[in-house]
Amino acid sequence: MYQKPLLFSVNDLAEGVYADSGSATVTAQYLSEETNQWTQEIDAKFKVILTGEHSDHQIVTLTFSGEITAVWGGGSSVSCSGSVATLDLWNPADSFEITVHGRTKNLSFVSGSIRKAN
Repeated sequence: MYQKPLLFSVNDLAEGVYADSGSATVTAQYLSEETNQWTQEIDAKFKVILTGEHSDHQIVTLTFSGEITAVWGGGSSVSCSGSVATLDLWNPADSFEITVHGRTKNLSFVSGSIRKAN
């Protein structure tokens, strides 16, 4: 069974591989960070950007530089494991904000992938 290849984005590279037309890509831009007053853990805000052609029901996987315990925003249901968040999105906007909760200061986006949900 053919499976569409996954595309990853790394912001620290000067050059990249361009996806062919029609492919969807995902990246996340760091916006801000603050310490949660109740847990003393970190709440980091990111702007998630979807480019290219994407369908009405998408699964977006985001990997961060440290362990995360929760993610919310973007109108999605989310599951987290280690440094990875998986967002289940219906009719996603081209960009939206999420809050990533974890223990790592200066959390950064490492990579992401997007695929059509089954």
